[in-house]
Amino acid sequence: MTSESPQELVEWRHFLMADRPACMWRFELADQNARFLSGLDPRFFVHFVESQQLLLAGDQRQHAALAIRAAYGMALETFFALLFAALQAPDCPLGWILRYRPGDLSELVKRVGTGNVFPHRTRFGSGWRGVSDAIHLLKLPDADEEERLRRSSQTPWPD
Repeated sequence: MTSESPQELVEWRHFLMADRPACMWRFELADQNARFLSGLDPRFFVHFVESQQLLLAGDQRQHAALAIRAAYGMALETFFALLFAALQAPDCPLGWILRYRPGDLSELVKRVGTGNVFPHRTRFGSGWRGVSDAIHLLKLPDADEEERLRRSSQTPWPD
């Protein structure tokens, strides 16, 4: 039994979503953020597309194609939501994900693409190169592979 009051057990984090202030408070907030991040399955979208792939050759090809396009849109939204949660709320990505609005993502993508500043907690240069440098903090043993990875992530979509 702990002698701490409930107020002492509540954790809170403040952050911004685009330009809007927000705060999240919960019991065991750090643990909840860790569980949220470890529960993400990057293979989900691959699995989803693979499950639709066989249907592309049959009578349901239009439905399968639409499902794959919808999954692509969801994957992009997930990617940008996690990216901007990492930049604006690195200590509370769960809070950022629960509170953002879809318009926040398009606004932040535009700002990065045009070099405009937005509030963030991670220091980085302007544009997608700056975001890439902020996200790819680890050094890879192969310098050429590291540079290829950085270059490939400088724009949000391939040319």
